[in-house]
Amino acid sequence: MMKRITLFTFMIIVAVLFLTACGSDVGSETGDNGSETDVDMDNYPDGTVRLVVPYSAGGGTDTVGRAIAEYIDVDNESMIIANIEGSGGSIGTKEVVDESPDGQTLLIHSVTAAVSGYHTGLYDERVWKQLKPVAALVSQSGGIVVSADSEFETAEDLIEFAENNPNELSVGVPGIGGGGHIISAIFADSAGIDVNFVPFDGSADSRAALAGGHIDVMSGFVSEFYDFIQDGEFRMLASTGSERAEQLPDVPTFSELGIDFVLNHRNGIYAPADTPDEVIDYLNKRLQEVSENQEFIDLMNSLVTEVDYLNAEEFEAEMESLDSIIEPVGHLISGE
Repeated sequence: MMKRITLFTFMIIVAVLFLTACGSDVGSETGDNGSETDVDMDNYPDGTVRLVVPYSAGGGTDTVGRAIAEYIDVDNESMIIANIEGSGGSIGTKEVVDESPDGQTLLIHSVTAAVSGYHTGLYDERVWKQLKPVAALVSQSGGIVVSADSEFETAEDLIEFAENNPNELSVGVPGIGGGGHIISAIFADSAGIDVNFVPFDGSADSRAALAGGHIDVMSGFVSEFYDFIQDGEFRMLASTGSERAEQLPDVPTFSELGIDFVLNHRNGIYAPADTPDEVIDYLNKRLQEVSENQEFIDLMNSLVTEVDYLNAEEFEAEMESLDSIIEPVGHLISGE
């Protein structure tokens, strides 16, 4: 009898020690399929962290992603950018959705595009709900630009041309349903004009098309074409900001033109849906440190981009709000 009690007691002690050890330094999250993902937080990250940009190199999202990768401190490991472009950002996004939720692969995406994708038919479900929000660091206004030698001097010139020539004004948009598409669609709808939307896989492609005279106008966010404005290659005709940007004092807002339209854009960091909360908390701290780094702040300011940090909970709440704003105008960007 004593041997049985001793053996039973020994087994209980072993079980308690095992559970205690697991709970002390391993983050876990139960996945949709009932499986559990464990991450050893004492050794996280385990090698290079990959940050997927679902657009071509050189665009606004790519620029912000590379800045974050440069300034983030992930315990002496590096963060690298992986540009996986195509289908309006859906290819790279879905790759991260399907990735192992171990915190080694993350996504930086246009928040506007991530939320609008469901309303445009790009995704069958709200893809941002298939991911886990980590943090958002920056925001910026958008607008419409033309090449320096364009015949269009003002937004009013664009509107007049489009009124007289329906569907002939070609507008380049970096991604179906992205921020640039929303900007140009709401502009066209508010102005009562019909235009021809020309989609590209990223800002770099649409900029090249504008510079080459293949499209009349490009829409997007300021960081995507600010350097080209400074170099005298492009001219910005209108801004989605609530007021004129300090760096672009000559560019009127849409509101000044009588178009009731204000939209500020964010780039957000996402992880696969079942990533443990401990990993999200760790990344939150590292990204907040980036947002407080003066060199990063100065770099963003040079791109007419405001550092405006949101943690995971605040970020998720903003996406819920943005979803409710986009839903009523989804038909404008879906072509229905």
